[in-house]
Amino acid sequence: MKALTGLFLEELSVRYDSEQQQAGGPSKIAAAATCPHLQKLLFAHHGETGSHVEKLGQVFKALGEEVKGATCEITAALLRGCEITAAKHHGSPALNAALIACAQKIEHQEIASYGCLREWVVLMGSQETAGLLDQEKSANQSLIKLARFRCNKEALSEAGNTFSSSDRFGHEIVKSAA
Repeated sequence: MKALTGLFLEELSVRYDSEQQQAGGPSKIAAAATCPHLQKLLFAHHGETGSHVEKLGQVFKALGEEVKGATCEITAALLRGCEITAAKHHGSPALNAALIACAQKIEHQEIASYGCLREWVVLMGSQETAGLLDQEKSANQSLIKLARFRCNKEALSEAGNTFSSSDRFGHEIVKSAA
């Protein structure tokens, strides 16, 4: 049990730092977006980051531990990658699709981390704390929908390509992206 507790506290500290890093990062991504829907989604999620930091602090306290962060190199690298991607695709119809991909990378890393933390805290006998660790899945689903129904198709229009999709009956529809 001590080994799992140590692992849990280590990952909790990394997650805490990750959320703190994101308190400054996603707003830059949102500001780079040209799709108002994407901007709204990213700014709204950025607004939730403070509550994630607060909930992680509550988990530390519920376990009788000091609130502390340990540098999350993964988040730092992903945020730098988002800034590079935004600069690289600035002015391109592919910009919003690229920003969604960046945001999803961050979300997927968070989903994996929160999922492990949640399972571990349940094994450690703190079921009531597990609810504080249920984060990020809805943001990822919103990004998927926005990519699928708007930004990916806009990115395709750059090359004048065609794309196909299905109507609600499953019939293939081929459209020119121009």
